Amino acid sequence: LALDAAFRRGLLDHGIATAAQPLRRYCVTLAHEDHHFARIEEAAHAVMKDLARQGAGAAPA
Repeated sequence: LALDAAFRRGLLDHGIATAAQPLRRYCVTLAHEDHHFARIEEAAHAVMKDLARQGAGAAPA
């Protein structure tokens, strides 16, 4: 749970808001173009790198 919250907080720092509760049936995104998907993917990758560097479960400083 702490890692999930840290990941969502990290995405928000990159300007990408996410829902606290996952959508179980459908994957919904407001991104409709390739450059939107690329921006989200780059942000997610950066956040995951930061979290891995800090250690599993650690919140960003």
